[in-house]
Amino acid sequence: MEYDKGRFEIRELPPGDYIMFVSIDANPDNPGGFPGYPGDFFLPAKAARVSVPDSGVTFNVDLAQVIHLTLPEDNAGVMERWGESGQDMIAFESPVQFTWDAVTDGAEYHYAVHRMQSEPFKAVERDVERSTTEATRVLLSLPPNEEGEFYMLQLHATKGRHRVGELVTHGERGHGTDFRFRVE
Repeated sequence: MEYDKGRFEIRELPPGDYIMFVSIDANPDNPGGFPGYPGDFFLPAKAARVSVPDSGVTFNVDLAQVIHLTLPEDNAGVMERWGESGQDMIAFESPVQFTWDAVTDGAEYHYAVHRMQSEPFKAVERDVERSTTEATRVLLSLPPNEEGEFYMLQLHATKGRHRVGELVTHGERGHGTDFRFRVE
């Protein structure tokens, strides 16, 4: 592998299908250690799958800025009860306010909230809330969860046709691209 002026070159990958994980931490003041802060730039899941044919391949990927969620929980540090399931998951009262820092001027933020079941993991109701906004804040009135259920927020930003921001959360056991919570 070789790095030069923001470009990585990986040579001699055997043919096959790959999933890339790219996270760039541009701020040395971010918390470190495993799993650490998810970084300042992230490769969205849609761009992470790569197929290398027998003859090799050249491809470019666009990184998205990590959206800094500030409420109801800050994703700049290890998130409380991240990765817990069912009744152990972090819970809030309705309405739940979500706020985040702007990723760039003129960005649109797309969010969706799905009602999920913990065991077995599955969607109970997709798109309980789904919208697009230019604001960096949304207040959601959500009914309380039944036992074993939770909500899953997905959030990303676009500018024109380009995806420029992605919500990334993290806890003691890893990273995720959604925010899971309960409403009491």
